[in-house]
Amino acid sequence: MTLSAWIRPTASQDGRRTILQHQPDAYFLNASNSDGALRPSGGGTFGGNTQYLSGTPTNPVNTWTYEAFTYDGATMRLYINGTQVASCGAAGAVQTTTSPLWIGGNSPYGECFEGLIDEARVYNRALTQAEIQADMNAPVPGV
Repeated sequence: MTLSAWIRPTASQDGRRTILQHQPDAYFLNASNSDGALRPSGGGTFGGNTQYLSGTPTNPVNTWTYEAFTYDGATMRLYINGTQVASCGAAGAVQTTTSPLWIGGNSPYGECFEGLIDEARVYNRALTQAEIQADMNAPVPGV
C-alpha cells in the first residue's frame, strides 16, 4: 500500500497530526507524531500489530512538503519530497475495517492537522521510489 499527500503546516504542532488515516489504525500517514513537533510518520496495523515509522527532517511550517508512506508486506518506508528518509521491517496483512478514511484528522483520537493538504492519494500496492517521485511531480488526474 502507499499513502501520499502534499502538506503545508500553518503552525508548529506536537503529537500525532493526521494527514490520512483509515480508522481505527488500519493505516495512517502523519504530519507529526509523538516523537517531536512536525516529525513525519506512517504506519498501520499489520498482522495484528500496530507499528509506525518516523523520519527526519521535520516538516517545515508554511512550506509545501510531499510526504509518502509505503508498506509491501515486509518493509515500511517513509519518503519526504521523493527521498526515502526511513525504513524498517514489518510483517502481516493490513488490518481490514469498514470504518471511514479520514483526511486531516480522525475520530476518536481528534489528532487534527493544522494546515493545508492537497493531492492525497491511496494505492493498494507499494509504489517504488521512482513512482513516488513521478506522482510528486504530476497533479492528480481529472482535477
